[in-house]
Amino acid sequence: MLFFRASADGTTTDATATLENLYGGTDPTACWLVGSGPSLLAAPTEKIAASSAVKIGVNFSGRGPDGTPPRLIPDIWTSFDPTPRFHKSVFLNPRIIKFLKSDKIKDLVPGTTVKACDCPATYFFRNEHRGYSDFLKPSSDRILNALDSFLQAFDIGFRLGFRTFFCVGTELIIRPSEAQIELARSRGVDYSETEGVLVKRDNVPEFRSDRLSDFVDECVRAFGNNDRKATIEKLQACRRESQYSFSENKPLAAAINADGHYWERVQYLRLARRCLSLHGVRLISCTPGSRLNAWFPYRSATDVCFDLRSRCGAEDLEQTVGRYSGETGPERSSLPFHKDVQPYGWDKPKPPPTKPGDCGCKEAAVAPAGEQEIVIPPKPVDRAELALEKFKGLVAGQAAVEINEVH
Repeated sequence: MLFFRASADGTTTDATATLENLYGGTDPTACWLVGSGPSLLAAPTEKIAASSAVKIGVNFSGRGPDGTPPRLIPDIWTSFDPTPRFHKSVFLNPRIIKFLKSDKIKDLVPGTTVKACDCPATYFFRNEHRGYSDFLKPSSDRILNALDSFLQAFDIGFRLGFRTFFCVGTELIIRPSEAQIELARSRGVDYSETEGVLVKRDNVPEFRSDRLSDFVDECVRAFGNNDRKATIEKLQACRRESQYSFSENKPLAAAINADGHYWERVQYLRLARRCLSLHGVRLISCTPGSRLNAWFPYRSATDVCFDLRSRCGAEDLEQTVGRYSGETGPERSSLPFHKDVQPYGWDKPKPPPTKPGDCGCKEAAVAPAGEQEIVIPPKPVDRAELALEKFKGLVAGQAAVEINEVH
């Protein structure tokens, strides 16, 4: 049981047959995997919202600053994080399909007495740990557990039938702010906006790193106090780095841990690339400056929206005039002639068995006792032919009556 509904009394209803590969089609079906990085504020969210691809959101993805409308409302939403962290506008919205871990079945929706299992369009799943070779596992009845909402959403999308993932608002990196970089450079730290900080360690060749923790370590070395806490306080006092598209910032110490988590999950995806390829899955980054861009192809979100219009059709270019009246006539296909054929090796469909006497059929012949019984199938009755014969008889009878009346 992969996906299921649940009730407060503990009963469950399997929904796997309905949901698994629901979105699969003749072409690899695409979806948007929406994050909450600061780049979302500059993304073409109106075009993304109007596109035919389903929007999968995690946590606060799609949200803008407080007091502003959401940039995107997801069609599908999931989160690995605790339920009380989020708002009832997600859980109680029937247009958003929610996928939650099974340990959240009886969680209360914040600000209400409603349990998660009683929310509309809400399904649950159990999870499991996996390696890189089975990052995607169609035979499993569980969803990937990598302590991460983004990877959880990726696996859910795969099981729903999506094979192309356009990732927008997914920097998966927290960079130091300009003020923090300037402070570090004034103390001799070598930092590049594109390659990260130059790491200098004893007995280790110099290398570039984009991890926030390495930037802080180099600041500790350059400041000369060997006091990590004091260095973090100095950096914290500078104008802070942008972390999200919504109104929230973690303290620098927490941001360092979050960035380390992002870095590890990107390596997880890098090491799982062969598994993705074997399952026909493509991950395409549509986020400028994302950590994903080093390992996966990049395309602008605007170009993707244009391609989706070309592939699935665009309502603003389609005409409804004449569709009911028939004045425009049916569309003529430019495709070559095609006709359905029976799969090779399949037997031709046989007529359903009939019981003796059904529909006027004669009873099948039965062999005498002691001999092998040979069943002769009854001849099917052509109802149209019977109706025609009956009609002819009625016409002939009516003609005879009219002749008698004349004589």
